[in-house]
Amino acid sequence: MVLRRMAFIGAVAALAMVPAQDLSAQYYYQRHYGEIPSPGKHLGEIRPNPKWLGKLRGPQGYLTPPVSTVIPPIGGGFVMQAEKPQDGAQAAPEDGNGRLNMARDIPDHILSCWRPPSNTLGDLEVTVRMSFSKIGDLIGEPRVTYVKAGRDEVLRDTLRASILSAVRACTPLRFTPAFGKAIAGRSFAIRFIAPAAKKPASAI
Repeated sequence: MVLRRMAFIGAVAALAMVPAQDLSAQYYYQRHYGEIPSPGKHLGEIRPNPKWLGKLRGPQGYLTPPVSTVIPPIGGGFVMQAEKPQDGAQAAPEDGNGRLNMARDIPDHILSCWRPPSNTLGDLEVTVRMSFSKIGDLIGEPRVTYVKAGRDEVLRDTLRASILSAVRACTPLRFTPAFGKAIAGRSFAIRFIAPAAKKPASAI
């Protein structure tokens, strides 16, 4: 009886020393992944149990990350989408003095610098995440977070390089003072879409 009490007290003390977030993460993995991380295994290294994949997917179809490795939402940031006109024409938006004054102007301006690779198999999509200073300089390096270009690795690499080249070619951006202060440091996650090129009509 004494030994049981000592074991119970020891277990309670051990639990008290573990951060609540770690316990939540372990519970998450045990319930949804079917495995509790071992001491030498990082939480992020565990692969999901296939039978749970459907239940783990959120409304957008992405896997829900574990509690301990959740990436904070983009606080006050922007998630946007912009499509490249098939004729290639894209006027750079601006105020009367050539400065950008709205969040929507940023992807439209970058589109004017983007030269995506030609493709007839399907639409190309690439998402890039970045942020700007109040005077329009990039803060850090832009980061590509998503690429849709089929299974052609060369095409994927070319698409990724093309959007990064466009971002660098178009920056620094010129903001109005008020707009620059409003968006300084805030994240922009922008999905750029290049529609598939039309196939030439077959000769009759």
